[in-house]
Order: sequence, then structure tokens, then C-alpha cells
Amino acid sequence: MRGTVPGELKELNAQQIDGLRKHVADGFKLIINNPSLLLPLIDQQAIDLALFLTLAGQMGHMDADIRGWLAEMVRRLKTTVEGHGRYPAALTDYPDILAHPKARTDEYQRQVTAGSVLIPLLFAFAAGYGDARTVTTIEELIAGPLAHCTLQLWTADKKSEKHLYLNDDGHGAGLSDLPTTRSGMNMIKVLAEIGEHSPGFGDLSAVKFGFFPLVLTACRHYRLPVPPQFWIPLLIPRAADSAETDKRQSQPRPEKRRDGSGKK
Repeated sequence: MRGTVPGELKELNAQQIDGLRKHVADGFKLIINNPSLLLPLIDQQAIDLALFLTLAGQMGHMDADIRGWLAEMVRRLKTTVEGHGRYPAALTDYPDILAHPKARTDEYQRQVTAGSVLIPLLFAFAAGYGDARTVTTIEELIAGPLAHCTLQLWTADKKSEKHLYLNDDGHGAGLSDLPTTRSGMNMIKVLAEIGEHSPGFGDLSAVKFGFFPLVLTACRHYRLPVPPQFWIPLLIPRAADSAETDKRQSQPRPEKRRDGSGKK
């Protein structure tokens, strides 16, 4: 399997891996049968997306389904943002969520999309999976109707070991000013560097001793964005493969003689 998330899955036997792959396949069946899962309603659902995308990417057997899901989410994101429909909003109170959108105006849209963890997640995964069309769509949104939106992610810091599991005090570090150049490759590069030089995450006891699912559980329970250290390693090799494929395809092919030898 690809990727090097903390603890990896190397210790699992074939039966356990097959079981996880079945769960991923069942998850995509739910998505196909429930159109509401084709676009989050609130931005913080990026947490749940990251959890499922990390597992699905780690399994490595449904990459085409991942690409298709990402593409459809971004297509619907573009449609709802441009049409002032039910685009993902940074809302947490149920009355506000039910009433969304309260107004179909630019002012309201700017108010409820001031910041996003969903968009950089979609952007990074689309770039990592080499979906140039989806990446371009996100770039157009970032340059256009969502130009005001602060793209941000989150990771653990030195205080997280003490407070992550009980959420009894503030902790963690926000990651903002994320680059959106070079079709997402710069974002992947920056996140990879953060992952290598972020002692707070590596110092988490659950990560050091191979119990990293505790960190994921805490993130989901306390609604903290999943740190990119869990999913960026899955995207780096895929992004490299996509870049190499694009490079080969862009190279001029040798002229062929009529005898088909390819020699001049």
C-alpha cells in the first residue's frame, strides 16, 4: 500500500486489509446512493472527508472513485457558490445551518465563507490525484467569488499532547497563507515540509507509540481538522507520478517515416 501515515498498516494481515477495503467500497456505495454526500453543507465536514479520504487513499484500490468523488464535489461547489445556493458554509448552529443560505447576496456569502478548511483539502487531494480540470476549477473559485476566503488547515503543537484528548484548553497551530500556485504542487510541497518540521505532531504519545487512531478519534469528536501529516504522505507519490506522466506526454514524439521505423 502507498503512503506512510503514522503507524502505517503494515502490521495488518491480508484478511484485515480485505475487510478495510470492503468498508471503503461500502462507503462509496453510500455516497452514490445518497446525493447529499456529494457536497458538504458545512465547512467543518472536511474533518469527516479527510478521515474517509485518508483511509481510502491508504487502501489504494479505489483511486478512480476518489477522483470521481472529488471532481463531483468541486463541480457542485462551483455551481452552488456561483448561484448562491447551499454551498458549504462556516456555520455551527443548527438554526443557521437549516436557514442557509439566509440571503443570496455577495455580502452574506463573504460572511459565511470567510475561512475554509474544506477548500484546501479538496485542492490538495485533487492536485495529488492529478485531476487538472478539478484543480483549475478550484483555482478559478479562489481567484473569483472566494477570493476573500482564508484557506487554512490545522496541526498539533507542543501543547496538544496535554490538551488534545480532553480538549480542556486551547492548543494546536493554524496553517494559513497556503500557496495555490503551480496547480497545487506548491501546497503539497509546503504541507510536506510542515509535516517534517512540526515537532508538536511527532511528540504526541499516541503517534510515537503507534496508537495514532486516538488522534483521529479526538479530531472527529472535538471537531478539529485532521492534521495534514496523516494524509499528505499519500499525495506526494501520486503527485510525483502525475507530474512524470505529464512530462512524458508533453515531450515531442519522434517523426515517423512511412516504413514506421521512427528514424529520420
